Formats: sequence, C-alpha cells, structure tokens
Amino acid sequence: MEVIKNKNKLFSKSKNLNTFISPVIFLIVFLLVFINKTDLNMISKIRGLSLDIITPISSIVAFPINKTSEFINYAYHIKNLSLENDRLKIENKRLLRWKTLSTRLIDENEAYKQLLNVQDKNLQLQQTVRILTQPSGSFINSIQLNAGKNKDIKINSSVINERGLVGRIIEVGNFSSKVLLINDMNSNIPVKVFNTDINAIITGNSDQKFLKLKFIKENKNLKLGQVLVTNGNAGIFPRNILVGKVYKIDKNGTYILPFVNLRKLNFVQVVSKKNN
Repeated sequence: MEVIKNKNKLFSKSKNLNTFISPVIFLIVFLLVFINKTDLNMISKIRGLSLDIITPISSIVAFPINKTSEFINYAYHIKNLSLENDRLKIENKRLLRWKTLSTRLIDENEAYKQLLNVQDKNLQLQQTVRILTQPSGSFINSIQLNAGKNKDIKINSSVINERGLVGRIIEVGNFSSKVLLINDMNSNIPVKVFNTDINAIITGNSDQKFLKLKFIKENKNLKLGQVLVTNGNAGIFPRNILVGKVYKIDKNGTYILPFVNLRKLNFVQVVSKKNN
C-alpha cells in the first residue's frame, strides 16, 4: 500500500514537470526563430551598408590602377608604332634601291638592243676564233688566239664577244695572234656615255677587275650606272661597242665595270669597221 502511494506521488511530480518544461521549450524555440530572423535582417543591412562604403573606396583605389594600366598599354602601343615605322622605313629604302636598280637595268637593256643593231651595221666580222691561253697571273693581261696571218688577222683589229669589247690585236703570227685586254694598264680606250656627247678616256687598273677613268672633258661628270661605249676616236676601235658601266665613284677616282668577264673567255670575234 505504501509502495502504491509512493508511485502515485512520483507520477504526479513527473506530470507537473512536463507541464512546466513544455512552455519553456516553446519559448526557447520561439526566441531562436526570432533571433535568427533578426540576425538575417541585421546581416543584410550590414552587407548593404558595407557595399555602400566599399564601392566608392574601391573606385578611388582602382582609378590610379586603371590609369596606370591604360598608360602602360598606350606606351606599348607607341613602341609598336615606332617599331612598325622603323620597319616601314627600311622596307621603303629597300624598295627604292630595287626601283633604282630596275631603272638602270631597263636603261642598260634598251642600250643593248640599240647597240646590237648599230654593231651589226657598223662592224665587219673577220673571224670567230678560239682562245688558246687565258690570263692567269696578276700582271698578265693578254690572251692568245688560234688564228693569225692565215686568217687575215691584222694588228689593231678589235676583239669582242657577245657582251662587248675584249681588247685589240697587238701581235700577229702565222697561225696565232695576241690580244691586249681592256683591263691592262697600257690599254687606253676612247669612250662616250651612251646617247650623250660626253667623251672620256678609260684605262686598265691595277686590280684588273675595274677600268678607271683617265680623262674627261672639263665640267663633265660621270654618274653611277651610265653605260660607256667606244666613240670611234683615234681610229682604233669602231664606234658603239659596249665597254662597261660606271660602278663606283670615290675620292680615288671613277671606276667602270667591264661588261665582259675577262677571266672566262672561250670564243671571241675579231672585227673591223665596215666600209660603207
């Protein structure tokens, strides 16, 4: 009986405790929900305020950075323009050189065409002969031909090939003859600038590669690229045989590059002035 009473008392206390705890739990849950909602609103307000503060500050900080970046890009662009300008200047100079060279080649080609017709009319072919000896030393500026008196070769006859003047006959044997090349220092050639009245005398040079201007009339000057031909004076060389072109002008003189490669001769023609 005592036990039953004790159980009833315990049950009664437990019931009273449950009745107290339930409202407390509800209140706690309510407070948590309220506080959480309040915190979200507070956080949202703080975020908005922070954004309002940070945005102008970011703009102020970013301004010099952006301007610096723009300046760097501008400087890089200017540098590229400068490099491109330098490249175009170099290209322009190259094209001008090619244009000048092309003009000279056109002029020379036209001279060749005209002179071929002139030579056909003015020259009397004596013989086409083979070279027996090539110039082989620094001081040997002559060649030997396999024709002489037997082919009616005469002293002072002109010797040419398909490119122009080679030299003149200085010795004649029965079956061979000797030619003094135009690059020998003892060779003096009366010439003129093609299609002009500018006359000059050119001679061989010690380097044997170029001819050199020896004499020209006062107040007359040669220009680079001008074509020189024989002028027929002194009665040795017929007129209008191609000799060379003005290749270099410096303080030491005016140099002419022969049209004929005097180191590579195989066949030549012995010619004289045609009697009209």
